Amino acid sequence: MNNNKCVRGLILVLFTLCIPTLTRANGNNDGNELLKMCTEAQYAIETRDFRSPEQVFMCLGFIQGVQSSLELVVAAQEMGGEIKDSMFKLCWPDGITLGQNVRVVTKYLKDNPKDLHRYKTYLALQAFIEAYQCTG
Repeated sequence: MNNNKCVRGLILVLFTLCIPTLTRANGNNDGNELLKMCTEAQYAIETRDFRSPEQVFMCLGFIQGVQSSLELVVAAQEMGGEIKDSMFKLCWPDGITLGQNVRVVTKYLKDNPKDLHRYKTYLALQAFIEAYQCTG
């Protein structure tokens, strides 16, 4: 019982800190910037030509960070026994690569230009939910 309260508290704190910034962004935190970074990363992955190394590594680090954060939230929810209907429980394919996740996020951004003003973490989360949400 006490473990459930700790897990719930952790999740609540994480979302309380993040929610105000999830819907709108400005400057370098929006989808326009993420699209620019990850377009460069996708180009580098496909051609092995690093035109803009800083952009490439910023995208790779960001995408890996979002994936790791999602996995942490799921692990915390599992510890608390609350994972049953979570939108954050994603079914990551076996053998998934960072390059594949860059492509998933880049495609989502290109397919949803109306949302590029939103915060980049929110957009990456939406891309992963759309691509990997568990069914059934």
